[in-house]
Formats: sequence, structure tokens, C-alpha cells
Amino acid sequence: MARTVAAIVSGRCDVATRVNYNGPVFDGRAKQALKDACEESERSIARLGAVVMRTFLNTVLKKQTPHYRLRMEAVSSHPGWKVWDQKCIYGPWLNGTGSRNRTTRFKGYAHLRYTYQKMREKAEKLCAEIVRSYMERV
Repeated sequence: MARTVAAIVSGRCDVATRVNYNGPVFDGRAKQALKDACEESERSIARLGAVVMRTFLNTVLKKQTPHYRLRMEAVSSHPGWKVWDQKCIYGPWLNGTGSRNRTTRFKGYAHLRYTYQKMREKAEKLCAEIVRSYMERV
């Protein structure tokens, strides 16, 4: 809220303004809402990434044993979140990045690259929805 007082004295104009800062931008609510929205966005992207990766593996794995697919999980990891296979011993081989991929016909499924590309496509829209919902609360 702003209040302006003006007075004309002996041909001069003296103006004084007083401004009171209040509301969500000034009392910290907006800052906290954005922080919460960022944390929720990271968590949501990681969880969706784990789902995308499991779904992709479900379509490409020839022998359906759930052991590797179900090891895919989203976990909090400093400074954010990550999707990983819990250090499964044959994870790099299935992805195509292991040392054995150079010496065998199997070149891997490239499921990490696929998931990364899909998440790049979906992340902006997902984050925008989350930020919008947090800002509406403020």
C-alpha cells in the first residue's frame, strides 16, 4: 500500500511517499512455494523417468523376467533425484555401455538414452503444471 502526501509551500512542491510492503512476495510465501514446486518437480520427473524406463524395458526385453525392470527406481540423491538400477551387475551390458558390448553381437537397448530423451520432451510441461498449482495456493 502506498501513500503519497504533497504540500506546496512558497512555490516549492514537497512530496513524501510511504510504501508498506506486504503480501506473498514480501513475506516469504512465494519463495517457499517456488522452492516446494522445484522439489516436487524433481521428484515427479524422476518417478516418471523410472516408469518410462520400466515400460520401455517391458517392450524390448525378449525374456520377461522382472528382476532388472523392477530394480529401476527413483531415489533422492544429493543434490536432486536420480533414476537408477541399484547397481545391477548386468545393467551396463543391457544398456549397451558395458565392456562386453564391444566384443559381442548384442549392442544393448539404450534404455538410459531413450528415457533421457523422453523426459526432456515431458519435463517442461510437467514442471509448468506443478509450478502453476503451487502458485495458485499463494
